[in-house]
Amino acid sequence: MPAKNNTLRGLTNIGPATAADLARLGITSVEQLKGCDPQELYDRISAMDEVKHDICVLDTFTAIIENAKTGEAKPWWEYSRLRRKLKA
Repeated sequence: MPAKNNTLRGLTNIGPATAADLARLGITSVEQLKGCDPQELYDRISAMDEVKHDICVLDTFTAIIENAKTGEAKPWWEYSRLRRKLKA
């Protein structure tokens, strides 16, 4: 499902916490999100908070960027499975 009204909160997998993290990262629109790299966002938010965030945050970033780019909304855990498969 494409973003409702082209807002970040209209994307699947973006709740209040992820929206707040994106705002802290300077991402305020779906259009901006399309050009992002999930690993880079994950590394930046971890550095900002001085803690390595749970890896599911990376999977969530991957899911929302893919949703922004393609309009295809998959749950973030689908990307967890893919990441694990690629690691094996």
